[in-house]
Amino acid sequence: LHRAVHVVVFNSNEQLLLQRRSAMKKLGPNCWDLSCAEHLMVGESYDKAAVRGLHEELGIGKHECDLQLWGPMLQHMEYPQVYVKDNEFIAMFATLYDGEVMADEVEVAETRWCTIEELQVEMKQSPDNFTPWFQKDYDKMNLESIVRRLKMKKARTPFLV
Repeated sequence: LHRAVHVVVFNSNEQLLLQRRSAMKKLGPNCWDLSCAEHLMVGESYDKAAVRGLHEELGIGKHECDLQLWGPMLQHMEYPQVYVKDNEFIAMFATLYDGEVMADEVEVAETRWCTIEELQVEMKQSPDNFTPWFQKDYDKMNLESIVRRLKMKKARTPFLV
């Protein structure tokens, strides 16, 4: 069991930021994924890992968004094609962000914004275009509830680590 963070980023138009993983990734190459995911480094807190991931993968600085802890998830996935069994305890974060996204070209092939409705249609029509963990955990995430909560808290001060 190891620790990880997942971050979903919405803009004020209620669009979710998706990233397409690099072709060089061992798991889920060229697949669309949630906004950001990171494994924690030794001694690192969940919130610091979320801030680090947003900065490293998407160029979003820690003073540019208000991270909200959404909740914990346990995830068990097996990837026999690469001999990996993955057991994670995940802290889920969400944020509103309307700034520029500067994706790390080594980690991220491209990014795009989409509505929850567009995502639902695409996941049904082309599920293999998405990472297995995003497909598996999509229903648990309750994105509609997340975006409602974020919009209610929009006026809060930025999250500081």
